[in-house]
Amino acid sequence: MKHNRKQVMSVLVSATFLWTSVLWTPAVYAQSAQAQPGKLVKPSAAQLELNDAGVQAIIDKNYDLAVQIFNSSLALGPINITYLNRGRALQHAGKCEQAEESYVAAYSAPAMAEPSAQSVAGTLDRYRKELQETCTGKLLLKCEPVEISVSIDGRNIGQCPSTPIALEKGEYRIRGTLMGKSVESLADISPMKTLELSLKVDAPDSSVPPRQTVEQPRQPVPAYEVSEGVTPPAFEGEVIGTPMSKGSAAVLLGAGLVLLTTAMVRTSTTDSNFEYFGEVAMPAYLYGSGILFSIYGLVRVLD
Repeated sequence: MKHNRKQVMSVLVSATFLWTSVLWTPAVYAQSAQAQPGKLVKPSAAQLELNDAGVQAIIDKNYDLAVQIFNSSLALGPINITYLNRGRALQHAGKCEQAEESYVAAYSAPAMAEPSAQSVAGTLDRYRKELQETCTGKLLLKCEPVEISVSIDGRNIGQCPSTPIALEKGEYRIRGTLMGKSVESLADISPMKTLELSLKVDAPDSSVPPRQTVEQPRQPVPAYEVSEGVTPPAFEGEVIGTPMSKGSAAVLLGAGLVLLTTAMVRTSTTDSNFEYFGEVAMPAYLYGSGILFSIYGLVRVLD
């Protein structure tokens, strides 16, 4: 039975909305014009039925449906109790600003004989006070630069947000940090109000590239300059390396004489198998080497 009642209410809401928006538009405007603030009005049966359906939707915690039902009722004619109930549904849905607008409209809307206008006004005052205590406010930060990292009461929220932050009523410590520098400010948040707060940190512009250092081309090393691991070239007239000692020259002279003697022995022998250090001796090679070593060794000995 309860399920059937919900279906009937849903069909009634849809039909009433269509009826009021298309067929009865002139009548609605006429009734709204006649319903002046402070005047008592007698709601229609459809308005009373819609009001009851909206209250039931609030009890069922179906707040969006409740708002739609009350809107359909208001389309038939403004009544203070309907604005009050719609504000209550919006308040439960967390739409505090819209709820406040509906509550304010209820003060000046036409009233019914029962409940009285004074009774509705008392309920409105209580609901609005509750609204102020439970609804959040908003904090809109204006950061310069936008890369500032923001924390609220020590809780990091990341880079400066571009949209308002919902906060409960109270005082908050806002801190902005960028490249080791920071700035702090206090924010006093009020319900249903948006507070704008500027945060500016004077930090170096990270977008400016670091100064480039142009490396000067290396000058060519002079011919006489000594570099590590490289033997310097000799000046004209100088001898490269260490001069040969007298003993080394004598050894070289002796080696040359030995080679000459070996060459003469090789030339005079008829043994074709004669070898010199495992290789077949070549008299011409031995003569040449012996003469060269002998002459160079003799020159160094006599020098």
